[in-house]
Amino acid sequence: DIVTSDAYMSLFDTRIKYGSDTKSRWDTVQGGGVYATSTLGQITGFGAGAVETPGEPYRFSGAIVIDDPIKPEDALSDVIRERVNRRFETTIRNRVNSRDTPIIIIMQRLHERDLCGYLKAIEPDDWTVLSLPCVTKDERGESVPLWAFKHTLDELEKIRLANSFVFETQYMQNPTPIEGLMYST
Repeated sequence: DIVTSDAYMSLFDTRIKYGSDTKSRWDTVQGGGVYATSTLGQITGFGAGAVETPGEPYRFSGAIVIDDPIKPEDALSDVIRERVNRRFETTIRNRVNSRDTPIIIIMQRLHERDLCGYLKAIEPDDWTVLSLPCVTKDERGESVPLWAFKHTLDELEKIRLANSFVFETQYMQNPTPIEGLMYST
């Protein structure tokens, strides 16, 4: 709907190819497209990015974007969490058509062995991680909320007191084994 809106089309030349505008897949008249599925959904038969041409300079031609690969309520399940990590290795990683095709993972941290933690453990130098904890320090070293329009420090403190595990993982992006949080400080 955004790409076909008048506002979008007044700013960008991208147009959806007629007849290819389904919920999970659409193509552009310029030759690009989007294929979307759930983390455990069907992706065989699809590749991301263009196949490299030896001697040609790299030209961005697509990416794999993984958005929230696991639900918070599933993150404590070893079976489901490892299924997501295994799916990354057996299916998603080999869907790039070039070693230069980026894989972008957008997620809140939910467990020390979630997909982000798994990849940081096995390939610590191969991934760039942008972590945005909800409480940060200002230039004077004082604690400030990352987005004050969403949560004040007082509200964040209430969330921390209600469930320190959820606060540390989802809000502070600092997953800690739940066993380590038996006693509050």
